[in-house]
Amino acid sequence: MGRKKRTTEEILLDYIEQAGPLSTPCWVTPYRINEDGYVLVKRPDKTIKGHRFFYENLVGPIPEDRELDHLCRVRHCVNPGHCEPVTHSVNVFRGHQARGLKTHCRKGHPLTGDKVYIRKNRPNQRDCKICHTTNNRILRKKQRTS
Repeated sequence: MGRKKRTTEEILLDYIEQAGPLSTPCWVTPYRINEDGYVLVKRPDKTIKGHRFFYENLVGPIPEDRELDHLCRVRHCVNPGHCEPVTHSVNVFRGHQARGLKTHCRKGHPLTGDKVYIRKNRPNQRDCKICHTTNNRILRKKQRTS
């Protein structure tokens, strides 16, 4: 005997219940998250990103020439109120703007003053000078030993 097919409404309610009260700013779930940080919803025909699933079922269809931009910048948030259909170029631009607001790198070093490295080929991108220097040392050491 196969498993009973769940309706879209059952799937939505399951996610929302897991996400906690609807008054929370972001709807986050303990469900499957891919390597890019997005929630995945498994449907009978395919697996789709959770924010798209919720938006399409609670708000409406996403225009073909648009993609959803997370206004909250939390990739695993599935709250359709935090998503806006925009063109790809707008989505990329907003993402770059958000990265410019970072105060620390992934390793926790502050991105201020002389600790910021600006790449020649990417003048709008700020990198951590400490991490950049460390990575270059490791790379040069590997190149010398091989």
